[in-house]
Amino acid sequence: GSIISELGLLTNIQHLNLEGNAFSGSIISELGNLTKIAALYVELNDLTGSIPASICASAFLEEADADCDKVVCTCCNGPVCCGAIENKTSIFEEANCPVEADGGQGT
Repeated sequence: GSIISELGLLTNIQHLNLEGNAFSGSIISELGNLTKIAALYVELNDLTGSIPASICASAFLEEADADCDKVVCTCCNGPVCCGAIENKTSIFEEANCPVEADGGQGT
């Protein structure tokens, strides 16, 4: 199934783990309403699209993981996705991930 848009109404949520739930379809834009989120996990699903920029820009965000072969996530990290969270500890050296000058995922 898909991620329901009503999740975007949970504006005070701090941790959202949707990992490994067989979700399919696009990442919903309503996730961008979760401006207080500290951790977002959407990996191990069949999702496509982009993690909303407002989540990546959140001062509260500490960790985000996604399947970066399918989902664009400029702020993701972890073993599944090589990305960066600005001003946070980078795992690039540990994961041996290529990094582009703009901080995005290398190819």
